[in-house]
Amino acid sequence: MTTSYERILADLEDMTNWLIHFTRASATQSAFDVLKSIAVEGLLRPAFAPRGSPPKSTIYGPSPAVCFTEQPLLAFMRYLDARRNSQTVSGYGLVINKRTLLDLGGLPVIYGARVVNELDQTSPDFDPAFRLLGVDTLPLHEQFRYVAFNPSRDGFALDWSHEREWRWPSSAALDYEQGNLYLGTRCYIAASDSIPCRVNVFVQFDADVENLRAHVSEAVANG
Repeated sequence: MTTSYERILADLEDMTNWLIHFTRASATQSAFDVLKSIAVEGLLRPAFAPRGSPPKSTIYGPSPAVCFTEQPLLAFMRYLDARRNSQTVSGYGLVINKRTLLDLGGLPVIYGARVVNELDQTSPDFDPAFRLLGVDTLPLHEQFRYVAFNPSRDGFALDWSHEREWRWPSSAALDYEQGNLYLGTRCYIAASDSIPCRVNVFVQFDADVENLRAHVSEAVANG
């Protein structure tokens, strides 16, 4: 017998059990090259995702994170077409079940807060290594989830809620192997605590499939 949740999931096009981690082009690698590296290494490295000039962390708190979007794949493809910038979003990435990520310590982000207290140099708890919020906004261990939200801001609306973002914090790994997220037929943040896991990879063009397969096969053959 199917549950009400399963029936709702089957009937609504805007719901999914899967999370997308898409890659971006960097100064030295294309988005496809980044995906190749992930496929060979079998892990995702959390980061503070600096943006802007000068670069400023978009991840609050002391824990870097890996970011995902809960958009269904069709919606993501439309989003990709709308952005048209491989340095912000690309047609390359991987897909993981959101219950798996939840079991590994990932959570949906929190869009906005009624009162936001970002610490500056006048605060005794200020730390120049991190972008911190006061604990009256969010507890320190939850701050990786915070995303600024102001859709009525003049000039440029600050609203990324369409991404339906999830994040996995390095703190979930308890300092195991520098807090990376390991992927495969079993996913883990500590080898003794692996769980069954299904990870799918997607690419933008048909020719990329054989290219990726050959790259991984060569890497395995070379040890």
